[in-house]
Amino acid sequence: MQPWLRLPCSRCGAGTIFRVRHAGRWRRCGWCKAPVRVPPIGKPVNSAPPPTRHSRDSCWRIWALGAVAALVLVPVTWWVLHERERARTADHANQVVIAKVEEAQAHVSRQRWDEAATLLEAALAMDRATKLDEARTLLDRVRRERANALLAAADSALARRRPAEAADLLRRYLADSHATECGRAAKLQEELEFATSDTRALAHLRGLSYAALVDLAQKGTPPELDGITHPDVRAMYGEKLRSFLLDEFQRRERDHARRLQNIRASPAFGELRDFVGLTRHRLATRGGGEINYRLLGRLFRELNVNGAVEQRRVLGKLGRQPLDYEEAEKITRVRADLKGRFRAYAEFDATDREIFNWIVDRETDRLLQELQGSPAASES
Repeated sequence: MQPWLRLPCSRCGAGTIFRVRHAGRWRRCGWCKAPVRVPPIGKPVNSAPPPTRHSRDSCWRIWALGAVAALVLVPVTWWVLHERERARTADHANQVVIAKVEEAQAHVSRQRWDEAATLLEAALAMDRATKLDEARTLLDRVRRERANALLAAADSALARRRPAEAADLLRRYLADSHATECGRAAKLQEELEFATSDTRALAHLRGLSYAALVDLAQKGTPPELDGITHPDVRAMYGEKLRSFLLDEFQRRERDHARRLQNIRASPAFGELRDFVGLTRHRLATRGGGEINYRLLGRLFRELNVNGAVEQRRVLGKLGRQPLDYEEAEKITRVRADLKGRFRAYAEFDATDREIFNWIVDRETDRLLQELQGSPAASES
């Protein structure tokens, strides 16, 4: 067996075994492959402690520490650089936001709500911006003021009698999520729809009495309505009603003529006509008589003449010629009987009965006046 020699490596410190035949030659370390010169035989060799496990692992530890350092330092360095870039980007974005807010405030001072809202929305959409509180607060205020401007514009349109424009503004106001007076706007929209409806105006006119129609034509003011409180809407509704007044009068004339024709064809009207003719014929040949106050009091009750002044006026007229109380009582009885019989006709409505009652009252009143001997009443 050849003798051997263990020499330490000058680089890694690990010991390598060399044979005698390697004396005076260059060999390589068995661990790090560094060149190691084996001294010639007879030359002293620096004694070195035998290699240990620690010296053998030191190289690997150095490499491991270097790798760990690289793995730590690279991400940290990247994070630091990234944060610096992010800070610069955020600072630039904040400067842009500040500029847009200042420009929006200038539009707000001139009440240009749409332009201000557009700028503030663009500011809030800036990427990486962090100072957005002022923009948010101002945008909320701008949106509320813009909604209020729509309602004010609707009131102005009503004052200028522009219902279509006012209706569009009210629709836009109610669709705005920042509107604060939705209840008032909804009621105003409902009133405007009512006031501009041809169908409702015609229906309203048909429900009015003839006296109310005449009053509307003369004064030009619509009747009181609980559903319309806005003064401008009421004025527009009055204009709408007046635009259909002539048509309503003509319709009522046609309707009245048709009703009169049907009423004159009824048996009750024929009986009225015959009774009036026969009574006038009897009055033309009648004689005088004395006043019977008992029958006169009954006649007053039948005719609803309760006031003392009115009774004295009637007595004054009767003083010219004695009254035939039996004839007057008959006229009163026939009047009530004819009205009752006409009410029994199913083909006539309340308006027909009102017209018939008016005709009966007119004709019987004329007979009573003729019975009192009033020539003017008889001629009329």
